[in-house]
Amino acid sequence: MLFYIDNIVDLPQFICVQETWIYDDLLPDIPGYNSIHTFRVNKNGGGSAIYIKKNIDFISTEKILYSDIDLEVAGVKFKSNKEYITLLSVYIAPNQTVKIEHLNSLIISENLIIVGDLNAKNKLWGSPVNDFRGKTLEKFIDEQNLVVMNTGKATRLHYNGTLSHLDLTLCSRKLSFKIEFDVINDL
Repeated sequence: MLFYIDNIVDLPQFICVQETWIYDDLLPDIPGYNSIHTFRVNKNGGGSAIYIKKNIDFISTEKILYSDIDLEVAGVKFKSNKEYITLLSVYIAPNQTVKIEHLNSLIISENLIIVGDLNAKNKLWGSPVNDFRGKTLEKFIDEQNLVVMNTGKATRLHYNGTLSHLDLTLCSRKLSFKIEFDVINDL
């Protein structure tokens, strides 16, 4: 990640990272950024973080906790063009059984951006197949009037060379006209 940042001119305002595998709030420092992080109590994988450019005023959202599932959510609220926007970085491990109720707890603002490794497959965001979690997410997206920003490009390269579409960017309908989405074509 640092190599990528060192080689771009316009630094991103926010950097969201899932599967940090870090079990305390001591994230690696990225010069010019503040950070927040959530992690699993049982210390077995997971973790979600957001790096925020130091010139941005923000507050951390209240932690979204689950008693029956390992789902990590880091969140910040910031002001942009006179309106507040909430950004959530979410990691859902592939072995978790996600219900609509879990997903509905992510709706904490009317101006919402959700990014993350959701480990869900659905043709809606470019996957060649729909899996159970993908169908659950599709129902959630429809019921909450969210927009999928993914353009159909794969977001993960597996060790065997195959591509998948497991990472998503979702947002409130009114924000969808103001957001650009792209997948960096760099391993």
